[in-house]
Order: sequence, then structure tokens, then C-alpha cells
Amino acid sequence: MQKIFRKCKDAYSSMNVIAKASLWFILLTVFDRAVSLLTQPFINHILSVEEVGLFGIYQSWHSIFAVVATFKLSSGVLEVYITKNKEDSYNVMGSLSILSSLICLAFFALSVIFIIPLSELLSLKPIYIILMFVQIIGDSLISFWTTKKQFDYAYKEYCYVTGILFLIKSVACVFLCYAMERDRLLGRLLGLSLPAIAFGIVLFALYIRKCDFLRVKEYWKPAVLFNIPLIPHYLSTVLLSSSDKVMIEKLADVESAGLYTLAYSFSSLTLVVFGAINSAYNPFSMRAIKEKNYRVLASTTRVMMLFSMMFAAILTYLAPEGLYILGGGKREYLQALPIVPVLIMGIFLSSFYFVFSNIEFVHEKTKYIFPVTLAGALLNIGLNYLLIPSLGYEVAAYTTFIGYVFISVCHYWISRRLIKEDVYEIKYILLYLLGFMLLSSGALLVYKIHFMLRYILVASLMGLAVWYGWKNKETLFKKK
Repeated sequence: MQKIFRKCKDAYSSMNVIAKASLWFILLTVFDRAVSLLTQPFINHILSVEEVGLFGIYQSWHSIFAVVATFKLSSGVLEVYITKNKEDSYNVMGSLSILSSLICLAFFALSVIFIIPLSELLSLKPIYIILMFVQIIGDSLISFWTTKKQFDYAYKEYCYVTGILFLIKSVACVFLCYAMERDRLLGRLLGLSLPAIAFGIVLFALYIRKCDFLRVKEYWKPAVLFNIPLIPHYLSTVLLSSSDKVMIEKLADVESAGLYTLAYSFSSLTLVVFGAINSAYNPFSMRAIKEKNYRVLASTTRVMMLFSMMFAAILTYLAPEGLYILGGGKREYLQALPIVPVLIMGIFLSSFYFVFSNIEFVHEKTKYIFPVTLAGALLNIGLNYLLIPSLGYEVAAYTTFIGYVFISVCHYWISRRLIKEDVYEIKYILLYLLGFMLLSSGALLVYKIHFMLRYILVASLMGLAVWYGWKNKETLFKKK
């Protein structure tokens, strides 16, 4: 046992800072999802299917307003400015966080003035809309801090703070959802919004002290000019990923939205690995593109990509148990099982296409991003509008997948035009994607066979992941 511990310790010590950060981001995300998996069954058991559907609609509108009301200044523009102005990063962060908060407060004031018609339009109670803006402001302030820590690879501070926040949110949601019998959904929203604003204010106070207040407006104009072409892109991205639930509620019913919401919630667990790795991969990718270190970029991208696919495939084959547990033991949620493989493939692609669009960010060719994302979103919305009334809510999973395939192809084509060479060695990526899609689609047949076959496939995929990790240990563990 001591030898195993020593070998693990030596392997960890030999990792470069990117690998260590990636490992801890993965562990933190696993912790977050583990806590979520422990608490969501209780919440979904307490809430009705219709209330789960309303929560999905709330999440969709929250995603839309989070873009419009903050200009998404804690995302791409912050990452680019920190990369280019590393020594001035705190002034960048302070300047943009203040601007983002002021914009959000202005939208919040307008929402309060027009709260009644807005409530009718969104199909949400006025108090839900108020809490939505409270959560948006808090999440935005937290996001500025976490982005800075990710770029610094300060994984210890990042994990401590976000881990505690995850735990508090989860416990608060369960307790308040159970305690508030008259409006249990309100309890869940309070559990999300109050910890977010509390942590956001504290973190904002910590990093704003390191800023030069005389320069607080310095980055406002260039940041707004940089992000104006991106806001429609971010909004289109949100519409592509979130409009399904709203359209299902409008074109079908709230119960169908509830089934889709839970299936989507389970499927989004595919981001546990890819999302965590991307937290470390994204800064590395931008630096590699900037330095034209394409060989290392291609090999690292393939390794990270295949690990993500393996986890996504494992999750696909565990979907029957996952839906039953996440649904609080309600078998009615198993109706959504056939759409899980398609949702997982679509959600994976929603993260993967950023591999190509990073080239556009680094070369500051953001004008290409919006038209592509808008076209993908309109394609998804149009197909949903035509097909949901006749084919049911299930078709929304397929339209989302089609939208992300379209966007991925377009961004790859644009990246080739900008750099004029195949920096990612696309033939390997296409081969991986084809295998992933065949494996995921095969789950639709395997679901109907004995459960032991699924477990054998899961064990085989886990073994393959270990073998691939050992084979590529130099990429993962070599010193920086």
C-alpha cells in the first residue's frame, strides 16, 4: 500500500502545472457533480415533474439574461486581455467587473419597472425574476475571480472557494426546498441565488483592493468594442442550448419540459471531464496558438478529447440508472431515456467546437463567430418549431445535435482559412468523433438487452481509458 501511495505521489510530483491544475479542476467538478447527484434526487422527489419543468424554463431565461445583462465580460474578452496584459491583470479584472455589475444593475432596474408584463412573457413569478438577477450578479462577480485563478493555475484557491460554494448551494437548495411547502421551487431558487451573491460580494471586495481606482475606466471602451460582436454570438449559443426547454413548454406542455430538463441535466454530466480539462486547456491552447506551437497543441488536444469521449460514452451506458436516481426514484422520468445518447453527443460538441474558435479569439477575428452561431441557433429553433408539434419533445435533442455539428464544421473551416494549415490534424479528430457517435448510438440497442452487457461495456471503456492514459503519460505528466 505504501509503494502504491509513493508511486502516486511521485507521479503527481512529476506533473507540470497544467496537468496538476487539470487534475484538480476535474476532482472539483467530480465533487460538484457528486454533491449534485446526492442532492438532486431529494429535490426532484420533492418537486413535481411540472415544477422541474418550470425550473428548466427558469434556467433557460437565466442563461439568456446572463448574457444580455452582463455583456459576458467575464468570458472571452477577459481571457484575451489577461493573456495580453498579464502584469496588469488585476486592473483588467477590476475594471471589467465594475462595468459588468453596472450594466446588470441597469437591466435589473428596468426589469423591476416592467416586472408584471415580463412575468407574463417569461411564464415566471415576479419573485423568480428578481432572484434571477440576484444570482446573475453574484455569478458574474465570482466568474471574474475564477477566470483569473484558472489563468494563474492557482488551483488550490480555486478549489477551496468553489468547493465550499458548491456545498453551501446544494445543502441550502435541499433544506429550503423541503422547508418552503407553499412554494418549493422558490426555496430552490433562494438556495442558488443567496450564496451566489454573498460569495460574489466577498470575492469582489478581495480583488478590487488590488486595482488602481484611477484606471477603473481604462478597459471599458476597448472591452465593449471587443465584445459587441460577441454578444450576439454568446446569445445565439445560449439560444442553441437553452431554447429547447422554453419551446417545449410553449409547443408541448410543462410536463414534457420537465422530462427533457431532467434528461438534459443528466446528460450534462458529460462536461465533468471535458469542462474541467478545458479550464486548464483553454489558457494553454491560446498560448500555443499565439506562439504557433501547433505540434504540441494537436497532440494535447487529441489526448484531452479522447478522455472526454470515453467518459461521455460511459455516462451514456449508465443512463437508465442515472435517470432513475436523479429523478428521485420516479420511473416516469425513464420515458426520456431514448434521447440521452443524442443529448450527450450534442452537449459534447457544444464544448468541443471551442477548440477551433480559440484560433479566432487569439487572432481577434471575432466577426466570424456571430454569424456561425446565429445560423446554428436559428437552424435549431426553426427545426424545433416545425417538428416538436408533430413529433414530440424528443426531437429537440436531435435538432440541438444538428445545430452543433453545423457550428463545429463552420468553425473548423474558418480556422483553416485563418492559419492556412491543419494544426489539429483533423483526420484523427474525425476518426475519434465517428467512433464516439457509433458507440453512443449503439446504446439505444444495448438499453433493450440485459443490463450486464452495459456494465461489461462500461468496464471495458474504463480499462481503455487507463491504457490510453498510460500510453500518453508523457503528454500528461511531463514537466512544463
